[in-house]
Amino acid sequence: MILGMFWGTIIYPFILALLYLAVYLVVFFLFPKVFNYPHPAVTRQVIVSALLVMALSLLTWAVTTVIPNEQLANRLLHAVGGGVLVMVTCFLAARESQAKINTFQFIVFSVLVTTALGVGNEILEFFLQNVTGEMFADSIIDTWLDLTSNTVGALVAAVILIPLWNKNRE
Repeated sequence: MILGMFWGTIIYPFILALLYLAVYLVVFFLFPKVFNYPHPAVTRQVIVSALLVMALSLLTWAVTTVIPNEQLANRLLHAVGGGVLVMVTCFLAARESQAKINTFQFIVFSVLVTTALGVGNEILEFFLQNVTGEMFADSIIDTWLDLTSNTVGALVAAVILIPLWNKNRE
């Protein structure tokens, strides 16, 4: 059980932060590739954005751990950390890659990335729960609520990011 607590409270948040870094880098290089634009250059701003994504991931985890209601904390973790943060990660990566894509392409691609990562996170939680004994989900309903929270967070972020995306394209 000590190993499970160590994984759940120390290692898991840092794994997620590193995964957000990986997502940022993959999306940074993928947007131009998918939409047939030149390979982007890694600039100082790219490094700053990548570090920002990691910091926001750790901050989201830290804030949700101090919320006394575990169900509310879990919903916020998935809505903000799983939905909003992935959309912001896609926004920053797409912006820094300077791929000239329209709003529809950005939103669809980013929501697909968010959905895939939400499912991937649930699979990771399932694996870690079975390997470490740390309780990530007490029922299948929790998994579906997590995925719903991710989706709601992504949709809220999309509504907020659309004007920023359009402004960024002017």
